[in-house]
Amino acid sequence: MSPTLIAFNTSDFMLMNYSNTSEHTLQELEWEIFVEQGIPVTVFLCVMSVVGTLGNALVILTVGRCGRWLNYKILIQYLSVNDLFSCAFSIPGYIVLTRFPYTLRSDAFCKSATMFHIFVGAYSVDLLCFIALERFRKTCRPFKPQFTVKYTKIVIACLAVFNLALASFGLFTFSAQPIPVHVGNLIGIRCMILKESIFAKVFSKTLSLLLLLKIVVCTILYIIIGNRILKHRKQRPRTASFRFQSSRNSKQNSNEESYKDFKSETVNGAQRMSAKSVTSFELSISSRNGDSTRHKNALKGKALFTKSARISFMFLMCTCLSFISFVPVLIIRCVESFDWQLRKDMFEYLGPMAAILYRFHVLNHVINPIVYCLTNASFRRDCTSIFKCQ
Repeated sequence: MSPTLIAFNTSDFMLMNYSNTSEHTLQELEWEIFVEQGIPVTVFLCVMSVVGTLGNALVILTVGRCGRWLNYKILIQYLSVNDLFSCAFSIPGYIVLTRFPYTLRSDAFCKSATMFHIFVGAYSVDLLCFIALERFRKTCRPFKPQFTVKYTKIVIACLAVFNLALASFGLFTFSAQPIPVHVGNLIGIRCMILKESIFAKVFSKTLSLLLLLKIVVCTILYIIIGNRILKHRKQRPRTASFRFQSSRNSKQNSNEESYKDFKSETVNGAQRMSAKSVTSFELSISSRNGDSTRHKNALKGKALFTKSARISFMFLMCTCLSFISFVPVLIIRCVESFDWQLRKDMFEYLGPMAAILYRFHVLNHVINPIVYCLTNASFRRDCTSIFKCQ
């Protein structure tokens, strides 16, 4: 989301090494900058694009084969589609802008690329926030009405419309602007934010604040979910031992009562004893069936909660890693808001690593398939069956 607002200024610090050189053409300057500073970030972006495209495509194929559509599978599917578009189109756009920072003169490409970057980033974060809310209701409010499949799809569509409208403001925030390159009096064209526009500044800070607010809300929800899961695990052994002890005591009491009834009925007569024995036997069978049903229900409830906890942990890992990828950009945004010169000094000190930190947020669209494979055994089996053409 907010990373897109500074995504087109990453080569400003690269010009410092060329301020005292002789005459250059704009194409020669771009090539020298790319060789000295742009290759590491280009390799990083290429790897992210390939891994993310293949990984999200595999997720879409795997989840698409499921027979029963549940809420979390629908959310995984839409999140993977969004991440697939980002890895297949958005990240290659970053690569093009890294290679040609001063000669892409198309204002339409600048505005459309900015709008697309904002949309995929904001939509991904909003889907993760809705997943956190759905996991909270599933884990901490299991006996209350849950989100239906229809309601989930409606929310997903509403989030898409909202983020599309939000991204449309990027059309009035960025443009291809002529800037002096300070090398041989050259004039380049850069896709950059309109610094003199108050609307652009307010929009940029609003996106950063929204991102920070969503991170805080998701963190609170997952803390509550984690506490609930840990509390359930602590209570589980005690509950099991109490059930086992109570069932054992009930069986002993039933055996003693059966023996007393049998003894008394033996004294009173064979016919009465026979009737009583049949009744006692029927009651014993019914009580055993009731205990068995309750035990099966308890095991089923335990299995469902365990499955829900594993899914919540999987999404917790995805959300944490996704939000961590935004941390460098948020720090850079805070620094440049207070001291632009400090930002330039920081980029000069970091060298090529600065550009990678600028683009580090693309990890948000790549990491999810890896987390699914590491934390979900059934997903790994489904992926294996796809490779085996089963």
